[in-house]
Amino acid sequence: MIVLFGCILGIITGLIPGLGLFTGLLLVYPLISSLNAYDLIIFYISMAAASQYVGSISALILRIPGEANSIFALKEAPMLNQQNKIGAALGSTALGSMFGGICAIILTAVLLTFLESFMPYFFRSDIKTIILFLSICIFVWFSGNKKIINFVFAVMGFLISMIGIGILGQERTFGFDFLLSGISWYPLILGIWILPQLYNEQISFNRNVVKPKFYWDTGVVLRSTFIGYIGGLIPGISYIIGGKLSWLLENKISSDGLKRLLAAETANNASSYSMIIPLLLLGVPIVNSEALILELVNNKGFQFNWNSIVSSGWFVSSIIPIVFVNIVLAIVSIYGVRYLTLWVYIPKIKVIISSVLLLSLYMTTNNLVFDGCVFLVSLILGMILRNHDTSPIVLTMLLGDQLEHNLTRLYYIYQ
Repeated sequence: MIVLFGCILGIITGLIPGLGLFTGLLLVYPLISSLNAYDLIIFYISMAAASQYVGSISALILRIPGEANSIFALKEAPMLNQQNKIGAALGSTALGSMFGGICAIILTAVLLTFLESFMPYFFRSDIKTIILFLSICIFVWFSGNKKIINFVFAVMGFLISMIGIGILGQERTFGFDFLLSGISWYPLILGIWILPQLYNEQISFNRNVVKPKFYWDTGVVLRSTFIGYIGGLIPGISYIIGGKLSWLLENKISSDGLKRLLAAETANNASSYSMIIPLLLLGVPIVNSEALILELVNNKGFQFNWNSIVSSGWFVSSIIPIVFVNIVLAIVSIYGVRYLTLWVYIPKIKVIISSVLLLSLYMTTNNLVFDGCVFLVSLILGMILRNHDTSPIVLTMLLGDQLEHNLTRLYYIYQ
């Protein structure tokens, strides 16, 4: 049921522009906050995989990008439509995504056999702190603003995360007792990032459902899987760098838009699995949605490391379910196209999504008045900044406590 739930939510977030994984997690936050750590991981992996599979459907048929890395499908759609290859594109992207995902799982299993002897080195506090800090820096650097704006946003998020009781028990409340517990991340992120992003996305469509066909190129799929897998390990741009590099490579090799699209979608799905490795083994998230997962599992007293993921046997036991998920999602993407595009007929879809998000906030808040004020102030600021990428604020706010804890620990170790 956890896998099915994750797949359904992933399909929704992949089809509807402006949602994404982070917003999808917030939509069901009251439900997933009660899951144990292992169920939460499986849920997230299923959700991320499903989102990747169906994102290209919206781009190819409706001419709207379901998610950020669907931009390649959107770019190729007009030419493929003229060549009557949309059906082949739908079939090839599903098959390529399935192959890329399964190969990424196998590559990870092989990689883990070589990493075991090196993992104690990565568990050192100084190494983990450096990796976490570099991940944040790379994410902030590649965010969609001028570099100075990204820096200001990152500092802003970190400072917000410091409000409340510090690591060493010091009060940072500016004399206000209601700040002792800090500022809740949910109302702030909902106002400053999620809702402005949702309403900034324009939805228009040209619904022309076609029957999927099958197209395959082994060379394209193999090299794109490798490129996507490596690209998924790069913080901040994990979702797009593998697909972009694969698309550019095929663009040099071939003028066939179908091959370019197959390369991009295969790489995208491979990266959706490799990008979670730093989180699972080191507790280092490289995208915002992973930072939210880390926050949830930390609240349960669970730690991501080699022992909890690999030595416990969890990774091995999860391989078959994840492979099965890929196969099922490929089938759904190929034969369920007609039904996956019906959401465009739902009236006021953004209003419905917003209402669910606000209901989720109401159900999870411990201080409705204070959190409501935080949300309203954040929403005003978010609307003012709606043409900017405010995701650096989100990432540094979610990871601020962990970074401060690691830096404080290092200070006393090397003092």
